[in-house]
Amino acid sequence: MEEKSIYQTLEDFGNKVQSDLRKSLVDKRSNASKNLSQSIAFNVKFKSDTEIQFKLELDRYYEAVDKGRGKATKKGAIPLKESIYQWIIQKGLAVSSPKGINLTAKGAGKSLGVAKPKLRSMIETQRRNMAYLIARKINRFGTKGNNFYSAVVNDSLFDDLRIDLSDSFKRDVLIDINKIEIK
Repeated sequence: MEEKSIYQTLEDFGNKVQSDLRKSLVDKRSNASKNLSQSIAFNVKFKSDTEIQFKLELDRYYEAVDKGRGKATKKGAIPLKESIYQWIIQKGLAVSSPKGINLTAKGAGKSLGVAKPKLRSMIETQRRNMAYLIARKINRFGTKGNNFYSAVVNDSLFDDLRIDLSDSFKRDVLIDINKIEIK
């Protein structure tokens, strides 16, 4: 078994957690915009001669994806609406006219007898309506989490890290002792 420094053990740990969290998002089909996946990062840095810091960073909404979100407690504004609108665009969800015609299908403008600017306006309006309805439903009923984070970052992961760090600590202390003897 290769002996690693504490720093290298934390770097390897960060790479594993980052990779496993991204895979978990894909496996749980929660990677539509890829924003959350791309936000997963870690940093290992020396704070002093005797302190190393490990920091895992994710977009702030990761908890809502992992644990879900309860229904809104306040009535009124629907703050999710713009985020959901962007999600609808990224997903390329089809929207229909009041007549039931798919506005995003090829030739929809001709079917409705409207020019492209009017069709774009109709598509945007329908997407905003869809975003409003989805946001309203989330605010009323909440969402269920998928445990993408909890399934990866758990006691077992930290037990393995403790073992690896213990081995690395022994190596680093032995190197320091050898340096003292050489002088």
